[in-house]
Amino acid sequence: MASCVARVEPVDRRAAYLRSRQVQKEERFLEVRPFLSQFGDIPVPGELYEVAEHTLMMETRGEKTGLIVYTGRVLKTSLEIFFRAELKKKEWVLVTAFVTEPSTILMFNKKSRWCVIVLDARGSATDVRIGVSQDLGLAPRLLGHGMQRQ
Repeated sequence: MASCVARVEPVDRRAAYLRSRQVQKEERFLEVRPFLSQFGDIPVPGELYEVAEHTLMMETRGEKTGLIVYTGRVLKTSLEIFFRAELKKKEWVLVTAFVTEPSTILMFNKKSRWCVIVLDARGSATDVRIGVSQDLGLAPRLLGHGMQRQ
């Protein structure tokens, strides 16, 4: 009768367990930092990822315009707070905001550009659509500047 015997190396189970716990702790407290979108001056939370098949970008007058779509497991209210604060730091001015269920719309203006951010809660995830466009000379009329009184 033949038998196969293989030598088994002793395993330090406690050390392996502690190493795995350390990795879990490091991942749990990993700080997610925002990144700049393709527009260059609009930060996006690091928890979001781009949905490329719904994104449309083009360059007009030397500036990037278009629509970028992101999604991720982030609360809609957290995203609203993030965009209001971060765009203010980048010198965007909040023009108006509409908060409903399940959507929130934020509209910003910066010099000759407009930015509309639509936040749609979808279960545990939130879809974010960021649209940026050139002003095309409409800002004074939309903001109520330069209108003649009769």
